[in-house]
Amino acid sequence: MTTAEGGICVPLIVSGLDVQRGKIDTSNLMHVTDLFPTVLDYVGISRPDVYRGKKLAPLYGKSLRATFSSETPSRTDNEAICFEMAESKAVIKGQWKATLLLPPYGDGMHWKLYDISRDYSEKKDLSHQYTDKLKELVSDWERYATSVGYISSDGTHIIEEIGAEDFYEIPLHDGHSQGN
Repeated sequence: MTTAEGGICVPLIVSGLDVQRGKIDTSNLMHVTDLFPTVLDYVGISRPDVYRGKKLAPLYGKSLRATFSSETPSRTDNEAICFEMAESKAVIKGQWKATLLLPPYGDGMHWKLYDISRDYSEKKDLSHQYTDKLKELVSDWERYATSVGYISSDGTHIIEEIGAEDFYEIPLHDGHSQGN
């Protein structure tokens, strides 16, 4: 599991009365964290700021309602989407993507920078050419991590814990497993 484009770019099929068929700009960047705010927007419910006397962290993600009704994009190229998966980290902002990947996909210590408008496969690291852009995206990551209360690993990695060869095994109810 990584934050590489091939693993995170998946289709989203949406249907409904307010969805304008064939008029949605599919190049608009969306993220799984946008789904909950979108549902809240459609049903007209506001998320509370406090639950059981405790203040809630701000909701990460944006409503996609305007995008689905072909009004305007839900975010601009100046807004970052930050996320992590199994200790691998990523920031996408406009055409730029910064990643910090664990072995065997990266060294787990150095951020890399890609122009995903030209290098969808993330083959050419541009971090040494565009150091200011990389610093900007890493700064976006750090703000994100603080805002969501990100807790880094204690040094163990899930893929190493269960073994890469077993990571995608799906246990079945009969005690057997099926490879994914």
